[in-house]
Amino acid sequence: GVPHDEMGEQLVALVVPAADRQPSYADLVDFARTLLAGYKLPRLIYLIQSLPHTAVGKVDKRELRRLLAISAAELSPLTKKVGATR
Repeated sequence: GVPHDEMGEQLVALVVPAADRQPSYADLVDFARTLLAGYKLPRLIYLIQSLPHTAVGKVDKRELRRLLAISAAELSPLTKKVGATR
């Protein structure tokens, strides 16, 4: 998540699309709704090229947080709000 003024932290999804696909916002939200309750849906969705990994091959969550903190202004969200499609 990223810092949020009222809630403390806001959910963010960093999505790495398959090489031959460019998912739409609606595609991602529809998929997420089949697996998550409405309050668990991310409020921001970013498409990125790849996820950083640690030396043992796990997703590096610290690096993801650093990436979001440093370049949130440079990243272009797929959409700003999940509720926009309702």
